[in-house]
Amino acid sequence: MARSDLGRIDGQLKMQNQSIDGYDPVSGSVGTITNAHRKIHEKAAFTTHYENEVTNTNEQTVIAFNSPATKQVHLIITVESTHATDIYLYRDTSIDADEGSELALTCRNQIATLGTSLVTSIAGTPVVNKMTSFNETQAAGANITTTTELDHIPLLGGEGPKAVGALFRGSEEFVFSGSVQVAIVMNAGTNDTATHKIRLDWYEVTSLEG
Repeated sequence: MARSDLGRIDGQLKMQNQSIDGYDPVSGSVGTITNAHRKIHEKAAFTTHYENEVTNTNEQTVIAFNSPATKQVHLIITVESTHATDIYLYRDTSIDADEGSELALTCRNQIATLGTSLVTSIAGTPVVNKMTSFNETQAAGANITTTTELDHIPLLGGEGPKAVGALFRGSEEFVFSGSVQVAIVMNAGTNDTATHKIRLDWYEVTSLEG
């Protein structure tokens, strides 16, 4: 792109996951930020986490949610455990409604008015801008039925934080849309008292934004 062409840029362009948001006519340079960074500025980037203590083999710690109908959720997952556990990522799950606890979500841009996520909780009447967490007792009573396993990672005791899928964005994040139900499940591998931690970081876009 010629310098004269850059001088005529009006607004914001996107090139290879970079947003061209500033042109300096003196130096001829263009300032760029990543698409994920731009979503923080647009109040469309969010985070949440859940920590739970288990004491027996096969006890579970879970975060589950329904993806938006049309918006895309670009998701990165990190997990941590004090003892051996297996981590699973599922989509198209079937989970009994109203068995878990509402999980609050945090907009990364904390300048009021805060942005609102379009993901919903696992409930008889799903709540927008919420997910659902399950401790071991809640998970056992929720009849979690899995259909599509997207990832499985054995986690060693004391290992973490570790990514499910990838720690970085680009081509390795998971993307969900179309009102699918998603669950991140930590399954204890020992009879020890273990602390499970799940952290989700994501941004939301329309399909045209990419």
